[in-house]
Amino acid sequence: MFLHVVGVSPLEGYRLRMEFSDGVVKDVDLSGEIHGEVFEPLRASEF
Repeated sequence: MFLHVVGVSPLEGYRLRMEFSDGVVKDVDLSGEIHGEVFEPLRASEF
């Protein structure tokens, strides 16, 4: 069975609430995943 993301909502900081096709809802913290120059604009608090 393949799962699909059916919904995403932003939370505080670099967290997302993700809803999957099987009905499961998980909060994901991406703060440890955004490294390097390409992500610098995302790390700016005003963005």
